Amino acid sequence: MAHGKQVIGEPIVINGRTLSLSRAVRAGDMIYLTGQIPLKDGAPMTDGSIEEQTRSCMENIRATLRLAGSDLPDIVKTTVWLKDRADFAGFDAVYGEYFEADPPARSGLVSEFLVDIKVEIECVAYAPSQSAGETEVE
Repeated sequence: MAHGKQVIGEPIVINGRTLSLSRAVRAGDMIYLTGQIPLKDGAPMTDGSIEEQTRSCMENIRATLRLAGSDLPDIVKTTVWLKDRADFAGFDAVYGEYFEADPPARSGLVSEFLVDIKVEIECVAYAPSQSAGETEVE
């Protein structure tokens, strides 16, 4: 494995604007994902239920991890932000579908967002193997 950090995936473009962040970064055996928001057709998903928005976030996480040769079982920690604490049960039901065995450690917060969404999920994965799709940054 090369030393240094490796940027995973292409730049994130939302509503035609390239954001100043990396989709994910590998540092050694760890993969750090940017907080995933629900997206629909390349734009923040401002409609839909908490269940639909959570599913969108989880599928975005899965796709990004796969770019790094990893997948959901490799996640060791998530941080979840909800706009409304009343959405927790709906969020947790969908989230649990993705982690039926050995779920990762998780922190949860209620927070206001920069865009009109209901949930954001950030995660860290442990994945010792390196794969294609990564670009090393010096």
